[in-house]
This record gives sequence, C-alpha cells and structure tokens, in this order.
Amino acid sequence: MIIRPVCKKEFVALPNSLFNDRRLSADTRAMIALLLSKPRGWELRPIALAKLLSREGGKPVGWTRLSRMFTEAAEAGYMARSQEQAHKDDGTWGRYDYFVGVPEDVVRAVQRAGVAIAPHPRDAHKDRPRAANDYTNHKKQTSKNTKLKNSNHHLDQRPELGTWPRTNTSVSRKPNLRRSSLRQEVVQHRVAVRLGLGDAAQGWLIFGALPDARRDTLTAMERSGHLNDDEVLAARDSIVVANPLATKSSP
Repeated sequence: MIIRPVCKKEFVALPNSLFNDRRLSADTRAMIALLLSKPRGWELRPIALAKLLSREGGKPVGWTRLSRMFTEAAEAGYMARSQEQAHKDDGTWGRYDYFVGVPEDVVRAVQRAGVAIAPHPRDAHKDRPRAANDYTNHKKQTSKNTKLKNSNHHLDQRPELGTWPRTNTSVSRKPNLRRSSLRQEVVQHRVAVRLGLGDAAQGWLIFGALPDARRDTLTAMERSGHLNDDEVLAARDSIVVANPLATKSSP
C-alpha cells in the first residue's frame, strides 16, 4: 500500500514521467528530482552536488558516477550545460550555465538564454570546471609537446647495464624519496649487481675490492639515482686491471 503524504509546505510537484523514464538509471532520476526541488536561483556546482548525493557515513559519490548521471540526464533532455565556461574580467574562471528541468522546459530556457550548449556524447561532462583562481596563462597540451614528453620518459627509469645508451650526466634528476629511504645494504647490493653485470656474487667481489671512499661514492650515487653506466664500468675496470682475480668467484 502506498501512503501519499499531504504536504502543505516545503514540497515540490514533479511529473510522473520523470520517475517512469527508463532511459534514466535510478540514481539519475533521484539526482534530477533533487535538483528540481531546489529554488530557481540555486547554483549547480558538481563537487558540492556529489557531496549532497552521498549518504552520510557511506561511500561518497565519485566523479565517474556523477559524470555518468550528468550524461544520462543530458541525453534524455533533462539537463543542458553551456559549452563555454564563463571568464571574468580579472582573468579568473567563472562557472558553466546549467539548465535542469523537463525536456520541453530546458529547450525553451536554452533558447531564451542564447548560449551554445555542450554536445551529448558520454564524455561531455567529464571535465571538471576550472577553479575560480585558475588563470588563463597555462600551457596548452599539443601533440608536439606530448611526443617530446614521451621521448624523454626513459630519463627517469633505470636501464640494465649495456642495454641502453649510456646515461647523459648533464640531465638533472628529481630526488627519488622512495629510493632515499632504502637501507644501506639494499643500495649496496644494487651497486654490486651492476658491477657484476647481473652476477651479484661477482659484483660483491668487485665492490669489496674497491677503496672505502669509492664504495661510499658509488652507494651515494645509486641512492640518489645518479649512478650511470660510465661510473659503473670505470669502477669495474679499475678492479679488473688492478686485481684480475677479483672477478673470479671463490672455490
């Protein structure tokens, strides 16, 4: 049995067609109903709306889910968003204009406002609005600088000795916080493996034959990510030349 309440204040009249529209998922219908319960001048802010739609103490509504709800509502005609975000005179970004209502009301409101409306593919609402303090002097991503970025990705990776061209020591690296927290023996083992060309036992023989100062230098360089192939080969060659038996394993 359905018991319909008798409301004399603080209620909103909504058409049954909204709740019976099977083009919309249940959460999208609820979102539209919530928006239509707000005053006419209420500002739709996606991040605040996601918080409002989340159950208190439960898992919050994420951006992916909210974007899907926006797209469903837009494709069914219950929502439209301006294609361009407002730009204020002081150089900061304003807001998008959202129109929410039953489809025929949305069409009339958009025509009266005379604004260009964003298209309705599934990614139409995926971009977060720029913040109010986000100035316009940011770089635009292009295919050219994307290729340049991708071509330099190897500078932040550790190649196996001899597999790639020797590292350009003139390229500065950002400190690796995870690497800097490793224990001394872990870092030294990495140096030994590189000295032994992958053979840890042989590498430890070479590492142990190095002067204390040279071992400390190699360890510090490996920890900071600056130990390149030139340094490894030079250290290895100095021991091989000075003590050829250092590269042979103990019986």
